[in-house]
Amino acid sequence: MKFKGIVPSHLAVLSVATALSTICLVSGANAGGFALNEQSTTGTGMAYAGVAAGGVLSDMFWNPATLGDVKGLSFESDLTGILPGLNVTTNSLGPLPAQSQGTVGIGGVVPASYSAYRLNQNVIFGLGINAPFGLATAYNQATSYLANIPGSAPPKAIAGGTRVFSLDVNPNVAYQFNNQLTIAVGLQVQYMELTETGFGQPTGAYFGKSKNLGYGYTLGVDWKPMQGTTFGLGYRSGISNGVSGNLAGVLVAPATYMSFAGDIALNTPGMVSFGASQVLDDKWTLRGGATYTNWSTLGTATVTGPAAAVVTASLGSNLLPFNYKDSYSVSTGAE
Repeated sequence: MKFKGIVPSHLAVLSVATALSTICLVSGANAGGFALNEQSTTGTGMAYAGVAAGGVLSDMFWNPATLGDVKGLSFESDLTGILPGLNVTTNSLGPLPAQSQGTVGIGGVVPASYSAYRLNQNVIFGLGINAPFGLATAYNQATSYLANIPGSAPPKAIAGGTRVFSLDVNPNVAYQFNNQLTIAVGLQVQYMELTETGFGQPTGAYFGKSKNLGYGYTLGVDWKPMQGTTFGLGYRSGISNGVSGNLAGVLVAPATYMSFAGDIALNTPGMVSFGASQVLDDKWTLRGGATYTNWSTLGTATVTGPAAAVVTASLGSNLLPFNYKDSYSVSTGAE
């Protein structure tokens, strides 16, 4: 993954931290952090109650063992629109006054596609293509984030626009022992791209783009102890995204820029999903579930290489404390 740009040293650290924290604000109400949980229109409509117990093909995102319900050849495609309403008002920060930044969230569409084929009585193949992380923010150029900082001209950009894009290809294979028990395993091949821009004059502008191709896995089990009762448990592993590239900053006055190579490790979280469903009659089914996502794996990122000196000069340490907390969700309902 490469990250390039010209960033004033007192803003270099903020350019990395703001990239993820602002995205977190946009999508946090829907999924936590900068994850996109809207991987199934049916699941979204049911508030994800019991998705790990199956019901539609897209439930394989949470539990690949739900492939045991596939009878022949199946396809499903989903599009979910996200229209965030995010207004930001900043507190005063040194010379920067408190001021409304306006609406910074940018809407988008989350696509997802699934296909599956039952090879024989026991073996089922499935493929999911998803965008599990994403969304974007953009700050107005006429805000305090671009205010003049005493002793520096032209204005320096602290935040401009940030965009996270991901594409996850997830082939799975499930084995159905009998009408009661199915297990599954899958591979994740995930492409992630982070783009960040800052506004202002040339000495205050910066542009960064980082890319990474990472790998993970999925696991699942589906158990039907009796007719009409289903329990499901699924796991999507976290993926290590190594960021490497250059940080540049002002070392002495007047503006003198120098560039340093460096590396930062950013890890997307793993997710455990449990689901249960109980058929009551030919019209009603009770559903419920819970999800745990270990966002704390993002933790504190360590900057290594020559760029560590730039970060240490700004923060007094070569550590970037993201300090995300683990998230939990519980849902229940009837259909």
